[in-house]
Amino acid sequence: MNTTEHSETGVDEQMKQIHDPLAQAAGLLTQMRPLVDAYLAHEGSTQMKVIEQKLGESRLQVMLLGAYNAGKSTVVNTLLGQVKARMGDIPTTDVVDCYEWGGHLLLDTPGVNAPVEHEEVSAEALMRADLVLFVIRQEDQDARDIINRLLDLVERERPVFVLLNHDCASADQVESLRAHLVSVLVREAAPRGISQQQLTSLHVLPLHGASALKARLENKRLLQAASGYDTFVERFNQWLVSYETAQQRVSLLCEAVERVLIEPLRARLVSCQEAGAEGGAFDRAHQTLKGIQQERALCLNSVSAQARLLVSGMRGRVGAALEATTDADTLRQTLEAIVGEAQERLSAWLLTQPGFEEKLRAYTAEQARVTSPELNGESGVTEHRVEQVALALGKKVDQKMLSAVLHMGRKLKLPWLKGRWSSTLDKWAGKAMPWLQAGLALLEVNSALRQEREENAAKAQAVMLRHQWKEEICSELLSTLEDMGRTLVSQVFSLELDAATKACDKLRAQASQQAQDLERLEAQAREWQCLAIG
Repeated sequence: MNTTEHSETGVDEQMKQIHDPLAQAAGLLTQMRPLVDAYLAHEGSTQMKVIEQKLGESRLQVMLLGAYNAGKSTVVNTLLGQVKARMGDIPTTDVVDCYEWGGHLLLDTPGVNAPVEHEEVSAEALMRADLVLFVIRQEDQDARDIINRLLDLVERERPVFVLLNHDCASADQVESLRAHLVSVLVREAAPRGISQQQLTSLHVLPLHGASALKARLENKRLLQAASGYDTFVERFNQWLVSYETAQQRVSLLCEAVERVLIEPLRARLVSCQEAGAEGGAFDRAHQTLKGIQQERALCLNSVSAQARLLVSGMRGRVGAALEATTDADTLRQTLEAIVGEAQERLSAWLLTQPGFEEKLRAYTAEQARVTSPELNGESGVTEHRVEQVALALGKKVDQKMLSAVLHMGRKLKLPWLKGRWSSTLDKWAGKAMPWLQAGLALLEVNSALRQEREENAAKAQAVMLRHQWKEEICSELLSTLEDMGRTLVSQVFSLELDAATKACDKLRAQASQQAQDLERLEAQAREWQCLAIG
């Protein structure tokens, strides 16, 4: 097929939909499927099949509704002219039985006031039926629940034909009975806002059910006419024919879509939005996120304060090490011990903070899962990752601190460091610091050969340098401890923060999607309404 032929085929399909209401309905149903699948799950799939079957069904579905012992099955047997439906004073129907009559389908259901599970069967069938034949016994004319069920259908503009099943002997009694039923309907309809026009269009016909069935089974024409059957069937057929036109069938289909798909979808979407707004799901998630952020900020501030406290307590030890130690290796070991102790004490303090240890274990376990999947399921995974984190953070303490110390030594032109370039000093970061005291010792040796004034000046300079080195080392130690602690806190809180942020984003996206889907549904509902009007 060439491009021109393909284009013409597409146009033909569009024109077909314009002139064929059923084709339009099929197209609208296809558009609804994503919403049905998203919000109605298995129930929606079942309802879609119901509507699809209606698209291909030419027969009207007429549901018989009423109290469980109103005589519905008797009416079915009377119309059929033979006993096929079960009859009795106790609930005899717990499923929907279908009978073909006059080119239509009669649906015999458990009815109103049947056991709960039976009523559910009736409610399900009612959603799918095109028309309703409501059967009322003369004893139920004043039964409020029965009348309310009938008026529910009128209020929702469902096509209803009312059959009054009686056992009166005279025509006057029958007419009086019908007039009473009409007056009850008018009285009960007023508070519900049901208009007089809606009630006027309601067909109410009497039938002596027992006599009509006897007449039909025994072929007694006079009894059949006296029972009111002939009049009922004539009026009932006229009513059915009025719904057999193509446009009326499309309208019935559109009404079924409204009941079976659009109303449940609208209710589900509104319920989801109300659950999000009134239930406060997003507000709770947002408050959780804010709580975690505030807890992290408090922990970060506490880390800085604790680091300052630790360094303040170690300042004297750093100064003593610089002043008393002359051996390079000993000085290295002393300073490394001070730094290691500071790290351990800060780490130990962090673990005493409420909930921090649990967060740390959760974080490291997640990191192990992501970065070392081969370790999953092995014992000691969490401890292994904790050790890795601690080692990684600890390695940068000496390098950063000693590099800065070497830069300061060059600036002050100590004899051992004189003439060293910055790039060279950085490479010496791991081994030059122990010789700091050796450089200071050289100052003392050199000063012994000079005059007393120069010696005193050199000693004063050495004291000053030791003080500056102490302050620099303590400053770098504080910076490193803060960096270590803040990095660890940020990493540990990241798991909860990410989860809380994703929860907020998901709820926000859901609310936005639900609002869009509701707009789409209302737009599709308007299209179905236009199709129903024709």
